[in-house]
Amino acid sequence: PDGPDKGTMVVTVEPPDQDPQIITVIVEYEDSTWKITEIVPDEPPASPSDPPETLPTDEEVLARLKEAKGIPDKWVCGDFDVDYEDTATLDDWVVYRVKDDRIKTLADFQDLAKPYFSERGIASMVRVFVLTDIDGRLYTGTDPNGCEGGPVDEQFTVQKHSDNRFDITIVSTFDGGGEPWAETTHVCYLWENGMWVFDDACDLAVDIVGTTWTNDSTEWASDYELNFGTDGLVTRVGYRNRDTGKYRVIDQSKIIASYDDNYWDSPGEGFVNSGSRYEETYIYGAANNTLSATTSGDDNSNAPDSIWYGFPGITHYFWW
Repeated sequence: PDGPDKGTMVVTVEPPDQDPQIITVIVEYEDSTWKITEIVPDEPPASPSDPPETLPTDEEVLARLKEAKGIPDKWVCGDFDVDYEDTATLDDWVVYRVKDDRIKTLADFQDLAKPYFSERGIASMVRVFVLTDIDGRLYTGTDPNGCEGGPVDEQFTVQKHSDNRFDITIVSTFDGGGEPWAETTHVCYLWENGMWVFDDACDLAVDIVGTTWTNDSTEWASDYELNFGTDGLVTRVGYRNRDTGKYRVIDQSKIIASYDDNYWDSPGEGFVNSGSRYEETYIYGAANNTLSATTSGDDNSNAPDSIWYGFPGITHYFWW
């Protein structure tokens, strides 16, 4: 919804003898019905560009990483002032006005992050920090409460993946007063739209694994959950269906899952193999943390061609 009488919808269109297409439309409520008033054109793909003739050294990559890390660190460590008396409500979240004059609007925050992070990474931080503009000022749903409990040591390893990408492994050691423990995080340095930027979901699988995706249906008979495993298996469960298959990540925004081990709960018999086989193509939308699904084949469930929402809506946190 963009208001009581206007909204944005993602629609799957199936032209005859053509592959399904996913489009975005603007709808308005008029004469007691919702009408499509505008088709939002797709953003043209970025022009491919070759990386610079001289690739950055490991030292330059790590120096840039330290600069980039300062942006979320400043936010988490409470470097930006928040007015806890000036509040508003956003999707049941209480949000607070950011008082820092360096970041007055959401665009200010995005401009601050653009030289360092991918578009998907910036969208991730906007979700993580629950950032939104209200009446021309920036509000946040997070409570910057300091950096206590952070790592006591961090070790970085840089490895060249290709001329367009470097992979960075970060091993963070924590000491909570007992036995120290270590956590490993993977970040990549990408050549994107003519500049080097950081991202922590270069292969997308980092983004989807461990997250419960739901089609957000309010009806029990069409309420389904979707889960991607680290073993390459995907499950889709809901109503009387329990389907399992394998998935593969095609690129940063596309996943294809093939379901071939599918069961349905037959009254009086329990779960029996339905014998059905089908394939779903998921297109990831970073801005709203959604998967738009298009189904082909023999899907006998009540959830084909759904929009899946990531729960709780935050699927990764870089390394802070």
